[in-house]
Amino acid sequence: MVKRLGSLASSLLFVIAVAIVVAATTLASSYRDCLRSHQPLGAPPEATGGPLHGISAFVDCEGKFLEANASTLTAMALLSIAFFAFALQRSTARLWQAGERHLAIAEKAVESARLGAQAAMGAERAHLLVNVKASNLDKPLENARLEAGPEPDIATPVEPPCIDYVLSNVGRTAALLRDVRHALAWDSPEGLRSYHPGEAGLLELVAPQSDSRVMRCRFRGDFTSREARALVAGTRALLFYGDASFVDAFGQVRGVKWQCRCTGGNFDLIGFQEVETGRAENSSAA
Repeated sequence: MVKRLGSLASSLLFVIAVAIVVAATTLASSYRDCLRSHQPLGAPPEATGGPLHGISAFVDCEGKFLEANASTLTAMALLSIAFFAFALQRSTARLWQAGERHLAIAEKAVESARLGAQAAMGAERAHLLVNVKASNLDKPLENARLEAGPEPDIATPVEPPCIDYVLSNVGRTAALLRDVRHALAWDSPEGLRSYHPGEAGLLELVAPQSDSRVMRCRFRGDFTSREARALVAGTRALLFYGDASFVDAFGQVRGVKWQCRCTGGNFDLIGFQEVETGRAENSSAA
């Protein structure tokens, strides 16, 4: 409808422009003098040879008018072209600005939709947290607290520490747990980390508000009553750290990393991080 109205307006403007040109030509004195020269002196208009003679006179006089006023008409044409070019440039600039505004509005709408989708996914997706359930350090540490006096020359071997833990899904949708790595080692000033062989390829579905199966992480190496005393005294610390990857209900592969520290008591969470690694291939946590 808008295009049809625009086409009609253009046609109307063209007809008006042609009518103005014809009127300006026929009203000019040079044109009227030329037209009178084609009419025999004293002859009435109806006796000038009929319509064909009138058309011939009109064409001849129009040609003479254009020839006589060529420079003026050229200047007027140039001014008209300049005016229409200026008007076209202004219209083009306005259209460009309108297009840029619409593009900016569309980009904002797309960005808002993307952020809204991310927020919805963040609110509904799975979130895994590490949860230490138990350890075998309670008795060695209790004995170390009861012992008094200097350390004995010979340290008594103690069963190496181990802990049982789960990954708790505190989100609103399920998580498909794929890989878990962990380690239990002495805290090192150099910050070096090495993982023990973990629970690779376990593919366990962890429902919302529930826990994974219990996993066990063991200390690698010897452990004595001397190390237990060092833990109680706070001169040494054990670190339990690890990472896990899972697929959420939206097909995103995500990961969690954690670090817990023990200095003669419980394993306290001192570091945690969530990461997104991409989309899963042929995997679903429906």
